[in-house]
Amino acid sequence: MRTTSTRSAATTTILLAPPGAGRIDHVLQTLRENRQQPGWQETWLLTPNRTQEQFLRQRLLAAAGNDAVLFNVRFLRVHSLATTLAALADRPTRILQEGERRDLLRDLLADMVQAGELKVFSRVADSGGMLRAFPGFMDDLRANLVSPEALAAAAQGARERELASIARRYEAALSQGQVQDRTGSLVHAAEALGDAMLQSHLARIDHLVVDGFDAFTPLQARVVMRLAARVGNALITLPTAPGREETVGAPFRRALDLLREHSPGPVRIESLPAGLDRRVAGLQDLTTSLFTEGPASTQQQSQLRLLEAPGPAQEALAITRRIKWTLSESDARPEDCLIVLRDWSQYAGPLRAAGREHGVPLAFARGEPLINRPVMRHLLALLELSGADFPLQETLDVLRAPCLRAPGLGREQVRTLERIGRKQRVVGGRDAWLNALDASCVEGSEGLGQALQRFMEAVSPPADA
Repeated sequence: MRTTSTRSAATTTILLAPPGAGRIDHVLQTLRENRQQPGWQETWLLTPNRTQEQFLRQRLLAAAGNDAVLFNVRFLRVHSLATTLAALADRPTRILQEGERRDLLRDLLADMVQAGELKVFSRVADSGGMLRAFPGFMDDLRANLVSPEALAAAAQGARERELASIARRYEAALSQGQVQDRTGSLVHAAEALGDAMLQSHLARIDHLVVDGFDAFTPLQARVVMRLAARVGNALITLPTAPGREETVGAPFRRALDLLREHSPGPVRIESLPAGLDRRVAGLQDLTTSLFTEGPASTQQQSQLRLLEAPGPAQEALAITRRIKWTLSESDARPEDCLIVLRDWSQYAGPLRAAGREHGVPLAFARGEPLINRPVMRHLLALLELSGADFPLQETLDVLRAPCLRAPGLGREQVRTLERIGRKQRVVGGRDAWLNALDASCVEGSEGLGQALQRFMEAVSPPADA
């Protein structure tokens, strides 16, 4: 099907783009045409994550030029879209944090156990596993548009009936408290799209672009397609794999089917021609051979280097070693090298360590989590001392932390404290520490005991807390 750039009024277009077909260029061209029209058009860009959002921002600014001014362009992700729609419909709700959500569920389950409403789950109602598992189960239900009533109707045993009962009580508790969790906020947004006030706001949006998604849940598809039907023009891009629809292309086809199913009006389907793939030959071959049988081509072997390692740490070392060799043996600069992480949580830490070990300067798109900072680790260890009753090694580690200072417990005093503790076989416990210091004949042990007691009292919560 031939693709055109001109948009008629009130159209929803799903653009199918094979790899290397220039999807981003097409999106940018559409945005440029929209910005050149007279008036003060507002454009919404919906992306799946911050990385895609930043990429589109950079490409849009680069295409506009240094002298251009861009306004009335709003970048959104799924959950910020939900809160935006709720605010425009004058239905703002507070989103529960995960800790608040677990507290609400804990109280709800305790009430149900006390009322005798739970038999199967009564023994695990207050367990950490139940409090961790049920929120994910609830998210899956709503993401797939399954109501507690539908779950109860399909229940075939006591277990399913109790789950449906918990789900119903959970949703009632959210409604009563006028709060929502993150998935519930998207359900709330889907309902708000039928509001007349919101529809009047959306009518002033000239263009909606949804880019970077390769899959949708039924709930996301419903929100996106209802929103697309209420704005002036909508362009939704999807990847496609021509000739491989039953294998690698199957998730893309399911996403297209979901969007069609939840569209309240007609949808135009367009396909970008494969055109000239401007990527380097090795990436072309890799894309072609991915998920297919057969050996890699000679061209791919000459362009790509496949690194194999037993784990993320070894992979990271192999990558930084390869980059260091490339920088020293060629004209490449550090800014010419790009490392793409599929699992940030698994690879970011090993890459930071590998970069330091090999002296490779790495600039990360995301900052290091605060919890990984040494000062935070020392602070958390300090806060846990009282609850663990001051175990020997953990107490000594905290007192030696370079970012913490306890009056009267300097480096020499901590060495003396360790010597006494190990000689007296102190495993832990406030009384065991103080008794060991009282029984010691080491000079200054009395003052050391007083300093340690002051430290223990300072880091211990009050008895009535």
